[in-house]
This record gives sequence, structure tokens and C-alpha cells, in this order.
Amino acid sequence: MTSVGRQTFLVERYAADLSVDQLLLAGRRAEEAASMLAPGARTRYLGSVLLHTDEMAFCLFEGTSEAALRAAVEQASFAFERITPAVAVSGRSRTTSGTKETPR
Repeated sequence: MTSVGRQTFLVERYAADLSVDQLLLAGRRAEEAASMLAPGARTRYLGSVLLHTDEMAFCLFEGTSEAALRAAVEQASFAFERITPAVAVSGRSRTTSGTKETPR
């Protein structure tokens, strides 16, 4: 579930030789960088999908803004192709921009 005032973002990155451990570490570094850049602009790494065959990784983050997330991933040397606002779907609910919706 996304926290109030925060959005979910998908960060696409090229991942030719990226391991699962390296991906987890990169996500944690982005979280740490966000807390150093601006205490109120927190970023939380939610997880990733790694596609070795396509050499891509799709990383989910929660943050206060796209600009704050971009600054955090750049500060953490987290290479990426693009950042896109996203809707995270998990189980029977979806979360977007601080609200949780449950299908009827």
C-alpha cells in the first residue's frame, strides 16, 4: 500500500550482467541517497522484476515525487533508462497515489 502523499514509480534499467544481489543493493542505495538529499523527500524501494533474457530490470519505488526519486537514483549511481508513474497491483488490490482500491 502506498503511503499518503506518495506515489509509486517504475524505474526501468538495462541489466545485462546484473545479479539479484546487485539489484537489491542498488535499491537500498537509492533509499539512502534520498534520505541524505532531503529528509522530507523519502524514497522506498518496493522490489524489482529482473528479466535476464531481455537484459532489463523493472524496479518499483515509492516516493514523494518523480523529481525526488530521480535525484535519489542519480545520487546513488543507479543507472536507469526512464522513470514512469505506475500503479502497483498486488493480490486483490491496487495502489496508486496514496489510495488503495479493492475490486468488487
